[in-house]
Amino acid sequence: MEFKQVWDNIKRHENEEFVTKRGLVLTYELFGDSIKPSRTDYFISKSDFKKAMKLMPLKNIKEISSICRGPSYIYAILMDKRICG
Repeated sequence: MEFKQVWDNIKRHENEEFVTKRGLVLTYELFGDSIKPSRTDYFISKSDFKKAMKLMPLKNIKEISSICRGPSYIYAILMDKRICG
């Protein structure tokens, strides 16, 4: 899947519930080219999602923990079928 379609899906599912690997529920809000997960006070940029997409399909969070901010949130969002099918 192309990243543009993934980012469009991320935009489409703003404020919906997602679940982390540990079973914690989160939502997110979009702010330009960033999202702000409900479980934190920091923003995660579109570029971090793009970096993680290059490694898809992800086997675990460790694969992106050194290259992305908020790897648990990125993993939860990208691995959801609504985002990447």
